[in-house]
Amino acid sequence: MTENTCRARLGLVANHDTNHSTAQQGDAVRGNLAAVYSRRAAALVQQGRPQEALRDYDKAVDALSLLVREHGHGEKRHDLALAHPDRAAVLRDLERYEEALSDLDAAIALREKMVIVDPRAEMRETLAADLNERGNILSAMGQLDDAVRDYETAIEIGESLLGEQRSAPAQRQLPPTGETSRRSETPASPQRARQDDYATGGLDTRRAAARRARRDAEQQASAADGQHDDAPHFRDRSRVESGDLKSLYPIEDDLPE
Repeated sequence: MTENTCRARLGLVANHDTNHSTAQQGDAVRGNLAAVYSRRAAALVQQGRPQEALRDYDKAVDALSLLVREHGHGEKRHDLALAHPDRAAVLRDLERYEEALSDLDAAIALREKMVIVDPRAEMRETLAADLNERGNILSAMGQLDDAVRDYETAIEIGESLLGEQRSAPAQRQLPPTGETSRRSETPASPQRARQDDYATGGLDTRRAAARRARRDAEQQASAADGQHDDAPHFRDRSRVESGDLKSLYPIEDDLPE
């Protein structure tokens, strides 16, 4: 091998390392920008400026989607699973329900895959909170069968988590560290609001109300047309089928008034 050939090959290696380093820096900048866009969007929501917030969430989702699509970043996959429902909350308030539903579908699909790999309690609690929120959207859209399914699954995840807490030995609560600490310090986090809405209950009431509304709609359609088959059609959505979520509780047909 000649000296010129060696230098040429060394130059190629150096260029490759430089390009790789530049790409990593670009990814880091893109990820940081997405985080800033999300934080500014949350602040804009608090100020009552949803259209501006929506533009920032769009930028955050686009940046994170690109990172996940090109490199499959695990951490950015988690951030994307948070950004989708954050944007959905703004779309819901603007009564753009179909778009909000698409965001929640994307978030839940991501979260289900993540729970299989990382079934920690906080991951499953976040999944349950997103299912609860999707149930709210579906209920607002009149898709009551689907809403009941999501409420049911959210309740079952919560009951499973409670069962684990009761059976686990008491552990000393450690202060949050790393990414968890940074997220907990973020004021008015939309994700925290969703988890609070899920944790404060009302799921049983919402499930019952959705079933009752579904039943009333079916009875009205039956009375009008004389046939049960003419009741409104709701699209069927698959339930969570991963890990401990495979065993789901049966849905009772009769509800107390």
